[in-house]
Amino acid sequence: MNWMIHHSVAWCLSAHLLSPTVPFSQLITEISCRHHINPVLVAGIVAQETYFDPGKRRVEERIHDISRGLMQITTRTARWMGLQGSIQKLYDPTVNLTLGVRYLSWLLKKHPYGADAVAAYNAGRARWRHGGYVNSRGSHSVEHYVVRVINWSRLFQRQSQRESQTIVALRKSKQGRPLSSLDNRLLAWFDWAPGTLYPNVGRAGR
Repeated sequence: MNWMIHHSVAWCLSAHLLSPTVPFSQLITEISCRHHINPVLVAGIVAQETYFDPGKRRVEERIHDISRGLMQITTRTARWMGLQGSIQKLYDPTVNLTLGVRYLSWLLKKHPYGADAVAAYNAGRARWRHGGYVNSRGSHSVEHYVVRVINWSRLFQRQSQRESQTIVALRKSKQGRPLSSLDNRLLAWFDWAPGTLYPNVGRAGR
């Protein structure tokens, strides 16, 4: 998973790693790059946790807490990561992503192998037994979570790569010739800054 972690904020911001069709793509990109994390990994976690629904709330009975918002941040983790004031702020995408990415960044520094960090994000610790990640009760649900996050992240990566290849091919094929109205619309699609082609949708269907 090393391809999901970057060391150049400027490159990360300019690389358009996340398609503008992904909900909250601009916000995810800005916050992720600021913490030297590939935005496709953060988008993968958001997709798996809430499918980009900032209003999601889940009671965590085992730890007597509640997960809220895009990255499903618990009250305890939010306070630890610096949240002040009302816990309802976690339903604000900017606040939630900032705290969630800050926590993920801390986990990635603690667990150099990225999959361990994703497992810890889901279960608090990266436990490995019988060929897979498990939670404190020995369930392989954590392994399934890690696999799904990685699959989401790779899907977003491939999507962005396809779009980049399409625009490069179109520009090459049209060199020296006037563009049709359809070509111009396609060029505009790819020239938009990440996240601005569509408004942030707030909620997406599964």
